[in-house]
Amino acid sequence: MLRPESYRLISQWGPEPGMDDKSKNLEAVLAKMAHDLRTPLAVVQTTTNMLLNPKYQFSEIQVREQHERIQRNVEVLNRLVGELSELARTASGFPAEDSNPGNGNGA
Repeated sequence: MLRPESYRLISQWGPEPGMDDKSKNLEAVLAKMAHDLRTPLAVVQTTTNMLLNPKYQFSEIQVREQHERIQRNVEVLNRLVGELSELARTASGFPAEDSNPGNGNGA
């Protein structure tokens, strides 16, 4: 999974070998991000469909485990969306967002 630091480094490096400009490089990063988003989304969708399907019977413990699985994947999705937002800010020339809760920006 790509980290925000990777996006900053990619924009500093310029194009990878075989790529003709930074937009091609950004395109590659976004393609990777799209792939990374699809996996947890598929887990959430499949698990939810399975839990709601009346032909399956789950114990209370199994339901709780599947709920936790959904929650973990939602957390992954939230993190990825945050990384994508940071990528957009960085690509636009805005400074990276301070993740310190005491930074005074209301976050």
